[in-house]
Amino acid sequence: MVTALQFILFATLAAYMTNIPASASATDLSPYQWENRLLLSFGPTLDDPNMVVQRTKVSNRQPGFLDRDLVLIEVPEDDTVVVDGQPSETLDAAALRERFDVAPGQYRAILVGLDGGQKSRQTAPITMDRLYENIDRMPMRQQELRQQGKLSSSTR
Repeated sequence: MVTALQFILFATLAAYMTNIPASASATDLSPYQWENRLLLSFGPTLDDPNMVVQRTKVSNRQPGFLDRDLVLIEVPEDDTVVVDGQPSETLDAAALRERFDVAPGQYRAILVGLDGGQKSRQTAPITMDRLYENIDRMPMRQQELRQQGKLSSSTR
């Protein structure tokens, strides 16, 4: 026989398990933290001119993108989020738009660092030269370059 207290605890736990993790996982970028930098490209549709331009810029400069451990995450409104060209089964476009404060109809290119923090926010597709310059000035990237022997320890 189930007591009233057990029922309340079960109901509370069930509500928590069904609501909180689902919404949290919809914006959970933690699998990338400390492994990848993220370029989030938000637009109305995947065919939006700004989304296409950003995707093309990335594909034309792939070696530098990979060298900096970047992942492109495309976030169209009310559609499937695309991670490096593949549909994501876990990320939710509306939840990511809310998390990064991107209004419907807006284009935004947002750089997220290895630490998971937002590093830059653009209203138009970012050029790869500018993106790479932003990243290459970051302390963690400077450390990576020193470890790879591509930057002397006296270089700031």
